[in-house]
Amino acid sequence: MAGLLLAGIMAAAMSTLSSSLSALSSSTMADLYQQFSRRSLPDARALRLSRLFTLGWGLVFVVVAAFFTGTDNPVVELGLSVASLTYGGLLGAFFLGLWVRRARQTDAILAFGAAVATMSWLFLFQPGLIGFTWYTAIGTGIVLGLGYLLSRRHPDDAPSADADAPDAPGESAAPVAREDGPSPAA
Repeated sequence: MAGLLLAGIMAAAMSTLSSSLSALSSSTMADLYQQFSRRSLPDARALRLSRLFTLGWGLVFVVVAAFFTGTDNPVVELGLSVASLTYGGLLGAFFLGLWVRRARQTDAILAFGAAVATMSWLFLFQPGLIGFTWYTAIGTGIVLGLGYLLSRRHPDDAPSADADAPDAPGESAAPVAREDGPSPAA
């Protein structure tokens, strides 16, 4: 029974790595190589090149994994703390756009940059000061607070002058009255 359990765990790990390598190879082939080379390859050559990209990404995985051989800090905790450096800023930017009508894109970008810089400073230079589980909440608070203060510079509630612009080409911004009666919006 123990062997079957071990085989299941190994199969799950291999499946995850296989899909990651396949996605990275496909992205490298389609988004980088074919985009920048601007030439089409025969299928056999494209398959061979894709396999080389898979081998290259596999080597990158091995090199990165070699850095995590120590057991003093769990890899899951390190991964979550690195991810939460930006998650708070993203969540804060979303809430800023949702709750603060005066906020502009520039306000959100500046606040996001300040939140990521602050969280990175805490992560790199003060790792024991705050637990990584608080990084997202602190980043969200920084973006909301700074974004709100930056939005106070703008005189009106309209997000931009484009608020009265049509949504799609050919649409008018205001309802058009028809000659045969009132407009359908009236």
